[in-house]
Amino acid sequence: MRMIHIRRTIFLALFIAGGVPCSLVGTLHAQSMQAGTIDPAEQESKIASLNSTQDKPDYSHEPYVFERFFTQAAFQKDGTSRDDLQVVVNVLSEAGVQRFGQLVFAYNSSNQKLEVISVEIRKAGSSSFTSASAVRDVAPLGSGGAPAYSDYREKRITVPGLRPGDTVAYHIARATTIPLAPEQFWFEHDFVKDAIVLDEQLEISVPRNRAIKLKTGLGAAPVISDEGERRIYRWKRSHLTRDAEAAEKNKRAPESQVPAVQITTFENWREVGGCYAPLVRERAIPDANVRAKAEELTHGRGTELEKIEALYDFVATKVRTINVPFSLGGYVAHAASETLTNEYGDPNDKHVLLEALLEAAGIRAFPALISSGRDLDPEFASPGEFNHL
Repeated sequence: MRMIHIRRTIFLALFIAGGVPCSLVGTLHAQSMQAGTIDPAEQESKIASLNSTQDKPDYSHEPYVFERFFTQAAFQKDGTSRDDLQVVVNVLSEAGVQRFGQLVFAYNSSNQKLEVISVEIRKAGSSSFTSASAVRDVAPLGSGGAPAYSDYREKRITVPGLRPGDTVAYHIARATTIPLAPEQFWFEHDFVKDAIVLDEQLEISVPRNRAIKLKTGLGAAPVISDEGERRIYRWKRSHLTRDAEAAEKNKRAPESQVPAVQITTFENWREVGGCYAPLVRERAIPDANVRAKAEELTHGRGTELEKIEALYDFVATKVRTINVPFSLGGYVAHAASETLTNEYGDPNDKHVLLEALLEAAGIRAFPALISSGRDLDPEFASPGEFNHL
């Protein structure tokens, strides 16, 4: 079981050679990379003014409308966390029924727990709650020919009897019980762009005395308050018109969109490398089987380049690629020997196997974390920036 939760490339060779320990804790004061906050009274006044001066729009042509979309994320000093999602959605068409007739939520069972707190179907004059039998906990990859990924799981919830005109209300909670980086955490969030949302809220809670960096997009400054030992960042907005062109663009390349809200406890990229490099290195040490395979593949290859090509071709063409979401599949790969035996792996696993084969052939290789869709921010060090190894 594995642990889990640019276009410029950041190479971690420097960090592997001399990275700082992962246990370093930042000493910066909590800060926002966008100055200014929104006054709650002013925001409520604007919303009230909008409601009183404009006719209510006609959303009958929409497949569904989110009445409420509330995300809460609470982080602890040790790096553990809990995310809650509470949604109320009005289903207006058959397309909406298709979208919400089954709800699917992913998690990694090696270090996360996912709880379906409630799923309610509201019809005219009545309401009912989905029974426990309607919730299936499945391992789609583990049962689909890749048992090494049985820790990647999904909870699939059937919403019975859903029809246009009904309302679905659900509350899901996902807890990260074993942090990837002890005493560190990071988070990204984007507000709904491809649907109508009448009331969307985001709340992030962190220890009051824990230094973090906060980065927000234009117009996404939070209301900040201290409540006991916690510091709370709150956002409230609505999305009352749908830009079809922007929605289509987001569907085509969602990873190219910079999230509206990002937080991190890492002070710099050296800290990120210092945490990540050992996780790769300890799994890329070649055992006897890996060394034997490297010798077989490089036999008769005279130059270093020829050896590299032979080993790369083997990993690229003979080891089946398993596509797992980077954040849920985990930043931690399987051991090289395990991937060699399985003959399949995700990109993390395939890199580790290649690194081990190269080392067995006397060639040192280093990992590079990248983002395939957005530029790296040199001033904002967060593992959330990456989606590929």
